[in-house]
Amino acid sequence: MKNRETIPGHLLHDIYNDSDLQIHYFIDSYEEWKEIWRQVPTEVTDCLETLGAKYRHDQHLMSQKKKEILSDIKKHFPEVWKYFHPNGKFSKYHWDYANSAFWCRLQFKKQGISEEESWQETVSS
Repeated sequence: MKNRETIPGHLLHDIYNDSDLQIHYFIDSYEEWKEIWRQVPTEVTDCLETLGAKYRHDQHLMSQKKKEILSDIKKHFPEVWKYFHPNGKFSKYHWDYANSAFWCRLQFKKQGISEEESWQETVSS
């Protein structure tokens, strides 16, 4: 059975600010998106997995608790905090890709598939 990552709903939702419908950035093509989220350091996704356990890894609930999660990251994971603030300012782009990476890596873990195996499946198809 082939695995194919799907773009999580939060990524599509977060591209737009619903109140004014301004585009924050254009989403990359599926292939670019897939390559970029794989570049997110595992320390970042491990941090999100650890903090996400508090919310049962519920993607919707975690998006609602973003401020609390960021506060916990600042307190307990200073290197991850720096990742989300590459120029001293919060990067929505880094946040969205980190959430995509977290979500995809969590699904791979649940299915017992390594990230390398999933990459090989998509490359060979």
